[in-house]
Amino acid sequence: MLAGLAVIILALVFNLRWNWQGDDAIYREFASIDGQFGGSLTEFLRLRLSNWTSRVAIEAAIFLVIEHLILWRVITAIALWLVVVLPPFLITDDAERRPLLLLVMGLFALSVPSVVWFGAGFIATSANYLWPLGFGLLAALPAVLLMQRRSFSPLWYLGAVPAALFVGSAEIVAVLLAGLYLFSLGLEVYRLRSAGNVLPRNRVAWVILGLLSAFLVGMVVFHLLSPGNASRRLDNWNFDPWPVILERSYSSTLRQVFMSGYVIPLVFFTVIMLIVFSSGLARRLPLVGLLAGFPIVGSLLLRDAYVAGTLGTAFADQFNFGNLLWDPRDPALPSSLDLPSLFVFTTLTLLLATSLISVIYAFWGDRRLVVILILLVAGLATKFITVNSIGGGLIDRYHRTDLFMLVAFALATLVALTKCRSVRAGLASLSRSVRTVPVNKAGTDEV
Repeated sequence: MLAGLAVIILALVFNLRWNWQGDDAIYREFASIDGQFGGSLTEFLRLRLSNWTSRVAIEAAIFLVIEHLILWRVITAIALWLVVVLPPFLITDDAERRPLLLLVMGLFALSVPSVVWFGAGFIATSANYLWPLGFGLLAALPAVLLMQRRSFSPLWYLGAVPAALFVGSAEIVAVLLAGLYLFSLGLEVYRLRSAGNVLPRNRVAWVILGLLSAFLVGMVVFHLLSPGNASRRLDNWNFDPWPVILERSYSSTLRQVFMSGYVIPLVFFTVIMLIVFSSGLARRLPLVGLLAGFPIVGSLLLRDAYVAGTLGTAFADQFNFGNLLWDPRDPALPSSLDLPSLFVFTTLTLLLATSLISVIYAFWGDRRLVVILILLVAGLATKFITVNSIGGGLIDRYHRTDLFMLVAFALATLVALTKCRSVRAGLASLSRSVRTVPVNKAGTDEV
């Protein structure tokens, strides 16, 4: 199955209709012998690191593959394969459930719009977002398996260590991976002290994760102090007051979850609703069942057709909700105190609150609740940070920054699915809960 999936992904990537668009054309000129840097990688990195970015490995990779498209296609296919294959392996050790989770993850990948995968150009977008995501999942594998106390071959380190060294150049992945490594080591220390042990069982994992943690923390500091990032923030600084910047970042982040027509969050909310109904909570507490359906209805009615979405189109167009929504692509941004922004802020906050309440009720007393909440918070935080440009106040006009958030929702969905013993049971319970016509003892409908 994994080999077949690899063949499908290779076929998809190698059959992309190529064109030099967006940042790809700029990088191609940079790498040209006749270009600004005369084909010199050293000169290219020196200038980029001084006035634009801190992504050393990523910038070098783009420079090297820009004239070798076959190499780019192979690396991109590998990264996409890792994005699809690794989440089910990270989520569960149940071999019987993995094929279903793998199928779900593959469908999720196909549901992501192309503007997210390659919005700024095929090479530039994949190198800055897809590659760090795929190889970041590979680098996370040893830490996750250590936390789960699952056995794994030391050969995994042959892929995980180089992957961690590469993705350290991506600011968000470096922060997330450093946090994961440090948390896994801290958890193991707690377990050892609770058991009265001094030395860990897997010393190799400790040494490797410790060294990689130090490296990633160093990379985070480097990103924060990089002159290139400082120069870029200054060039793109938004001089609105901080409350306005934060409110817009908050609204823009949640808008991408509830109003952009993405399939993955909608499936997540649907799975949560089915769990609520299948557990009988909706029958004992009807309000909980109502709250569980609210994010789904809201996502369908208040969708934004810019990315995707056909459900609810007629209703949204009829009532012209689009004119009330703050549009981050519009340079004439409204004040945070006017009616449209307040409407968006209130609606999105209600959708977020009902979503969290539904998740908590569905997984109350289950350890998976913590995992799901961490994934959701991490996914929303990555989007919020990219919108706010780590202090730069950038206005988010690019959907490629949604990729990490969408994968976080996909992982949360896979975790939730491990609790769904039967989707049919949830649908049957939902049907019983919404039935409004009572039946008498004789079996005839009461009038």
